[in-house]
Amino acid sequence: MIYNQNPEQLVRYKIDKMLIASGWLVQSKKQIYLSAAKGIAIREYQTDVGPADYILFINKKPVGLIEAKREEEGVRLTMHQDQAEGYAKAKLRLLNNEPLSFIYESTGELTRFTDYRDPKPRSRPVFTFHRPETFELWLREPKTLRAGVFDIPSLSDGNSSSFGGGREGAGLRDCQVTAITNLEKLFRENRPKALVQMATGSGKTFTAIKSIYRLLKFARAKRILFLVNTRNLGEQAEQEFKRFQPQDDNRLFPELYGVTRLSSSFIPHDSQVYISTIQRLYSILKGTELDERDEEEYPASKKWKHKEPMPVVYNERTPMEFFPEKEDPKTVLQQFRMSYYPRIAVTVDMIATGTDIRPLEVLLFMRDVKSRSYYEQMKGRGTRTCSLEELRTSGTPAAKFTKDHFVIIDAIGVEKSQKTDSRPLEKKPGLSLKGVLEHIAMGNKDEDLLTTLANRLIRLDKQINDKEKAAFAEKAGGKTINQVVKQLLNAYDPDTIENVKCKIENENPGASPGHILSTINQQLSTLVDDATAIFNDYELRNYIIDVRKKYDQFIDHINPDEIVNIGWVKDNKAAAESIIHDFKTWIEAHKTEITALQVFYAQPYQRRELSYAMIRDLAEAIKTSKPTLAPLHVWRAYEQIEKVNGHPKNELIALVSLVRTISGADTILTSFDKTVDKNFQDWIFKKQAGLTKYTTEQVQWLRMIKDYIANSFHVDRDDFELDP
Repeated sequence: MIYNQNPEQLVRYKIDKMLIASGWLVQSKKQIYLSAAKGIAIREYQTDVGPADYILFINKKPVGLIEAKREEEGVRLTMHQDQAEGYAKAKLRLLNNEPLSFIYESTGELTRFTDYRDPKPRSRPVFTFHRPETFELWLREPKTLRAGVFDIPSLSDGNSSSFGGGREGAGLRDCQVTAITNLEKLFRENRPKALVQMATGSGKTFTAIKSIYRLLKFARAKRILFLVNTRNLGEQAEQEFKRFQPQDDNRLFPELYGVTRLSSSFIPHDSQVYISTIQRLYSILKGTELDERDEEEYPASKKWKHKEPMPVVYNERTPMEFFPEKEDPKTVLQQFRMSYYPRIAVTVDMIATGTDIRPLEVLLFMRDVKSRSYYEQMKGRGTRTCSLEELRTSGTPAAKFTKDHFVIIDAIGVEKSQKTDSRPLEKKPGLSLKGVLEHIAMGNKDEDLLTTLANRLIRLDKQINDKEKAAFAEKAGGKTINQVVKQLLNAYDPDTIENVKCKIENENPGASPGHILSTINQQLSTLVDDATAIFNDYELRNYIIDVRKKYDQFIDHINPDEIVNIGWVKDNKAAAESIIHDFKTWIEAHKTEITALQVFYAQPYQRRELSYAMIRDLAEAIKTSKPTLAPLHVWRAYEQIEKVNGHPKNELIALVSLVRTISGADTILTSFDKTVDKNFQDWIFKKQAGLTKYTTEQVQWLRMIKDYIANSFHVDRDDFELDP
């Protein structure tokens, strides 16, 4: 709902709606769950220059942001580009990110977009946000389309013999060469809108197709829309594409690139050129069908009538970025393995695992290695054999024999230092448990963080009680703390990594080194993802942080306590009132989050659904987040300031009684078992006084049911299978 919202809230409501329609999942900064979807938009994410309105994540990596502005700022959106660019270059909390590429300024009505990967970034209006899949594809491409136009070779006339001129320009008229040359010049100058005016019979369609061919081949354009006025012109253009043969290739255009003339609302995804009438494209964007007869007449030739233009709504099947999508940079590691340069690679630790560079001849240690298994694995990188041809190509060009040895350069005495089979787990002693969990949730999953988290969980497992361990397992999908720790340590265990490597090499004897390495890295990445997947859930992260607070010990050496007064506490009433106020505040703040409280604050008849498990979970939540508000402690506070009825037999009965009073179900704090007793007495008296008479045995059974409800708050059909 958008009622009673201030201008800022209204803008964010509209932006949220646009993001959701474009395939994004919107989350608050307190409930981050980056694995919930491919594209995540997080509100008010903190940067080192202040909170950004929205940070956009693709596959857990930050890629862009949205700067939200009030509607009246729409006419001045371009003036806010500097602020948005400042956020784009800022460092995000918990992340060592590169500058963000995709930047929006939006009022919810007007939106502008800038791709900072372009050679000359330019803000341009868009009517909604791009889809996450689009950003994912763009980020795989080494260059943007606007950068790709600089790779188009010059087009000279047919008499030229230069590359891209003699063959590309051959057979073109002077006017066609001029048109294409000037058009591409405008693209390089970042002026994407252009009008090419040519005389009748000068080959306008041929010129357009030639330009399209060059954009597809040299600029690596993904899709191009060829828009015409009537169906007849579309059919003519389709025939021209079918007959077009480039000067630098013996094949016809349709043999090189897919050409589709749209004749229905269906748009195939496997073509590069799409021919459509204006009428057809408009109907597709609106999501309506179009009769082909409506494409036979040019709309502007009809009798003019004043009519407001119909807005084009967002169509998920054909988003605005359908045509400029692009896709296979190579990895740095692959380039190092397959090419002669560079000859030197500097790594930290990871030379020990997941790396198979067979021509490696020299291993230089510039840091000590304490782990015996780690050191052996590092040395193992040099033992890979390779053919003489591979050694000459990627190793030593003058080699006369196949690789039969490698050299270790020990610059700091690794050979002499003492090795151990154990690994220190605590690698981040200065980082809080909350910080460790947040880093992992944001996608930082290096070995130091995982082993540190494992160490913290081992300590926590020794401190918490059985109920808290069970609650952890319930929130962790059935996994105990020990099972989670085992997975965390296993993810980077040298023996596990070596076993994965050997297994893949044995299963793929004829595969290329690149394929084997890719498979190894994929499986190792899966180990890490599986070990950390449960921490994507912010509820589990919050539970771990809250339960840890109960056992934290704070030792303040700087500000030691001082005795300011010795004697009896005079104002017990004030202290009791403070406890009751804090308890009421906590209940009010969580009444829409915790199931038991949702039931309490619902209609009275729904309270019959309250279960023992719900009350138990509520009690644990209170004791975890606010240990001083334990139910019996709050009950005693009530006893000091007002009259109460009875005394609860246990903590859960006290909790039900307290919540009933706070929610208005009871006017006086009454032990829940007393309430049940009174209700039962009133009910059984009416029954016995009326026509219905219960026998002594039946009354005895009814009393046992009453006692069960007093202690368990609810009775189910299955409960009658229990012994009395």
